[in-house]
Amino acid sequence: RAFQTWVSAALPGGSVKWTGDGIDARCPVGNQFRVAKGNPVRGKHKVTVRKSGKQLIVDTGVIRCAVNTLGKTVFESITRGRKVIAKDARFIGQRQSAAEIVVGEPLIVSNFQAFIQTAKIEQDGPVRATIKLDGVHQDDQGKQWLPFSLRLYFYAGGDSVKISHTFIYDGDENKDFIRAMGLRFDVPQHDVTYNRHVRFVGEGKGLWGESPHGLTGLRRDPGESVRKAQVAGLETPKISTWDKRVSQRLQYIPVWNDYTLSQLSANGFTLKKRTKAGHAWIDADQGHRASGVAYVGGTKGGVLFGMRDFWQLHPTQIDIRHAGTPVAEATLWMWSPEAPAMDLRFYHDGMGMDTYPKQLEGLEITYEDYEPGFGSPQGIARTSEITLFALDATPSREKTIELADAIRNNGQIIASPQTYLNAGVFGGLWSLPSRKNPIAASIEDRLQWSINYYANQVEQRHWYGFWN
Repeated sequence: RAFQTWVSAALPGGSVKWTGDGIDARCPVGNQFRVAKGNPVRGKHKVTVRKSGKQLIVDTGVIRCAVNTLGKTVFESITRGRKVIAKDARFIGQRQSAAEIVVGEPLIVSNFQAFIQTAKIEQDGPVRATIKLDGVHQDDQGKQWLPFSLRLYFYAGGDSVKISHTFIYDGDENKDFIRAMGLRFDVPQHDVTYNRHVRFVGEGKGLWGESPHGLTGLRRDPGESVRKAQVAGLETPKISTWDKRVSQRLQYIPVWNDYTLSQLSANGFTLKKRTKAGHAWIDADQGHRASGVAYVGGTKGGVLFGMRDFWQLHPTQIDIRHAGTPVAEATLWMWSPEAPAMDLRFYHDGMGMDTYPKQLEGLEITYEDYEPGFGSPQGIARTSEITLFALDATPSREKTIELADAIRNNGQIIASPQTYLNAGVFGGLWSLPSRKNPIAASIEDRLQWSINYYANQVEQRHWYGFWN
């Protein structure tokens, strides 16, 4: 099979310790496989990167992405065949001047947007391509802050782009509060409204979906074949075949343009929709832990997108806007604008510990070693992982769940423990579990108990959240 490998870590003597390995996106590997020396193989597809002015054009053989090397737009377009599936991707956010509203005191909210300053081709194929973009976020007043790095990953034969977004906090925690941060992109609509579809993946195989222009649940029935096609995400029969009591009154069926799924805690999400701005939101559903995966598009193409660890990194949100217009807009919020602003101030004022003797006294009663400046958020960072699939049709409900699994449960390749032990990559201070005598068995039992206890504490104490 076509295979690309690179060195990701070396030992002091120069020998290879770890490698990264890539295969064709359409190449199944199964639950077990072996890597061995062999003759080079040419895959069916090849990913290429070429420069074109201020853009890098990445072609996987299935999709083509025009990545910008400067400015506010990450990529100008993703095309499949001759059709634009997504365009104008940009990272956006809001800055707030205070943590919360205090009556009588000013509260200023300003927008900011990522500005790309440099671009680097880290890998250019033939199996995997990686582009690194660096820059800063800039607000309406020209303030530059929150330096960031983006990595865009593409695979031969793939119809997706994975985006790794890392930002560093360098603001003033007393007046620079992040109110929102997310990725926004546009999705041109190629279908009539009733052949378009919006879908959200909940927990497990849970799926909420409808057309912005629904043909089910009406007083008059357009016909079973029409209803079934729309529910399945397929193109409906020609409108001339519908019951005329529906086809002649299509303009009176509401078009739902806007949708929002909000996950503001680890234990609950809400889903709402509205026809358009200026009208009320309607509660559509609720649930426990959303997968953070959605689809917007139609039978002639659209985008399925999502964020890894969506509910775990709450408060998060997905917005779909203008689904019934020629160009829909999707936003995946890494920090939801419906949540309180991000508050990175330290949790106490020093409590008088302004000398070393006082700080030592404080350490005698609490486990925390405190000195002025120890509670600063300067330099902390967060990485979020987002994936966009540029599809040529609305995926089936089963395919939607399959793609959601690829986003929320990234496959991870590991060798057997014996292989790691034999290779010595973790040193010689460990061994495989052994119960060769009562003492060894007791040690193994205690070690397993400790691992299980602390793993379970994550859920029991809800150690989830953007910074937790």
